[in-house]
Amino acid sequence: MFYSRKTLEIFRNPQHVGSLQNPDAFGSAKSLYCSDYAEIYLQISKGLIKDAKFLTNGCCAAIAASSIFIDMIKTKNIEENEKLTKEDISQALDHLPLQKITCSLVIIDAYKNAIEIYLKKQR
Repeated sequence: MFYSRKTLEIFRNPQHVGSLQNPDAFGSAKSLYCSDYAEIYLQISKGLIKDAKFLTNGCCAAIAASSIFIDMIKTKNIEENEKLTKEDISQALDHLPLQKITCSLVIIDAYKNAIEIYLKKQR
């Protein structure tokens, strides 16, 4: 298996790890493909992601994807972030190995879960 230097660097030194006290949104997801699991904590103001943290238990690809995903969503609005795909994450990591691209889905699914719950509470 071949990971890019960027993926390995982010895996070894992930950013945004942890939880937020009193988050506006929380979501979690377990991979349908393996045992990867992710949680995401969001602070949201006027539809913008002001801060975000994650806790991911999984492989190199899942952890690196979670870290870069947080970079990708911060300071952007909810609708814009919902358009992000596993391919966007792979590209941001200088391409994940084909068999590991699905590992990025766990953080995307956790985000979608958090936003779904957040929007229901807002109604």
